[in-house]
Amino acid sequence: MRCFLSGLFTLALGAQALQSSEQPAPLPTPMEERVEVQLLQIPFVATDRQGRPVTDLTKDELRVKLRGEESTIVYLDRLATQDKNPSEVIPDVRLYLDAPGGWSEPVRASASTAYLAIVVDAENDTPARRDESIQQVLEFLGSKLDADLRIAVFSYSGVLKLEMPFTTNREAAKSSIRLAAAREGRPRVDPGGRIRKLVDQFDGCITQRGDFQSASDPRCVRDVANAYLGEMRPRSSDLVTALEGVVQYVGGLHGRKEVFVLSHGFPIDLSAVLMEAARGVFGNTDALSDLQTYVGFGDDPRVRMDRLIESLIRERIAMTVVDRTAPPSGDMSASRGQMAAPGTVPLRAEYDAAVADMEQIAVSSGGIHIRSTDLGAGLKKALDAREGSYELGVRLTRYLHPDKLTKIAITCSRKGVKIVHRRGAYAAPPQAEQTLRGRFAFGKGKPLEGDRAPGIHQSFAITIDPESIGYDVTDVEAHSNFTVNMLVNRTSDGRRLAETYHFVEHAYEKKVWDSSDRAPMTLSGWVELAPGHYMLEAWIRNVRTGKEGVIRQTVRVPDTLKPAQTSQPAPSPTRMLVGDSVP
Repeated sequence: MRCFLSGLFTLALGAQALQSSEQPAPLPTPMEERVEVQLLQIPFVATDRQGRPVTDLTKDELRVKLRGEESTIVYLDRLATQDKNPSEVIPDVRLYLDAPGGWSEPVRASASTAYLAIVVDAENDTPARRDESIQQVLEFLGSKLDADLRIAVFSYSGVLKLEMPFTTNREAAKSSIRLAAAREGRPRVDPGGRIRKLVDQFDGCITQRGDFQSASDPRCVRDVANAYLGEMRPRSSDLVTALEGVVQYVGGLHGRKEVFVLSHGFPIDLSAVLMEAARGVFGNTDALSDLQTYVGFGDDPRVRMDRLIESLIRERIAMTVVDRTAPPSGDMSASRGQMAAPGTVPLRAEYDAAVADMEQIAVSSGGIHIRSTDLGAGLKKALDAREGSYELGVRLTRYLHPDKLTKIAITCSRKGVKIVHRRGAYAAPPQAEQTLRGRFAFGKGKPLEGDRAPGIHQSFAITIDPESIGYDVTDVEAHSNFTVNMLVNRTSDGRRLAETYHFVEHAYEKKVWDSSDRAPMTLSGWVELAPGHYMLEAWIRNVRTGKEGVIRQTVRVPDTLKPAQTSQPAPSPTRMLVGDSVP
């Protein structure tokens, strides 16, 4: 069951509701009267008259109207890192998970658990002043970001590569940015040269030349279009595949996630480029309508881009694009020896097509599209926009059908505040959360010593039934890619204290998979806790299917733990008190 609207406003069902619930609730039909309460989550950005972010809105200042009828606001959350409370005491918690695909050092409790993934597109970025631009990114990392912000770095050079998993280590992040920018991919084709070639090929199809319109050979026009599409569509698909990979990687994190893509992008809707180039050569003739019909709508890269946007909305990932590529100047009339048709600039067609597609991805997901030849300034603007970002929870009493346009208006009673809202998503219902078949197993704990006493160093193992994760079985092996989001929460207020995140690729040999005594999937690690009550959570998400489940365990660390005395024999190892597993 998928709900996706186009037009004034768009809704997407929550990812967990789509992929975890085995028997989703049926939708209302014309023969059935039913009232179902849906929680709609809408991201928006609030700015003042000068474009500066507004950071202190309250839900009492907002009104939401659905088709002219006022709706109930359930909550308003600011999405940026919350202001730190200097008086808040954060327990000295440390967490380590011995698993691939994540940062290899223990993580410590912090006042913030925000995440940012940076994608450096080395293939579609202009070579001009690249070293200078990368230096601007490094300065941005060193001075503009919260020290607790966790950063991951990807490179794209025809294929997506994770250069660095999430970490607060800024030096590692800088090194990864340099490495990502230096990646070499496919030979770069100058966009201006590519469009000149396309226009010249169309020009060769002219059979009768006129001042503003020219007759052409339809078969020749189609052959030129096919050659252009054959070159461009694979690159369009590769870029969408890369962005899908970023979504799969960060989708296992809980709450809203942010991705900054440093790229001009690549045109995904290629029909617009072909039509503008053909219009520049032939004018507004029947050849244009014939070409549009031949190229058609909804080609594979475009359809996949729509699905990418849908997944960004469902996974609550805001993707911001920072583009430093300047638009081309002039046109090609002089070089071709003749004028293009009035009102057309073929040289700029491909540039504008890439901008339009990347802007649609960004804006639809709750991010923004920034064009700045100064990458440092562009990143600062993207960071500032985060400060005015919110998520609004609205209660709906009726189902919004995907085939109907739905207008939702958000207004603010405070003067001078501008609200720009994005597409929204239905929140996953509570029953969509699945408990994995697995458990925490604890070893013998060791009391902490010195300044960190009292407290405990506790090893653990997470055992999971692999069938509950979901493995793809072939004649050779059973294989699965999944993310692990390990959390330590304080039970008194639900405060997230520490977390670690990993992307795991795991396989069983076929004979082992088929064996009756197949071992469970096991991850090991340790946690260091001060006295108190905690909840350990391990969220496992299959990146192919989106199926997600959780294993929970309550623990209590008594304040009677004593550190080891150096002048006496070490005490016997102790155990922290483990509560019942939480379904």
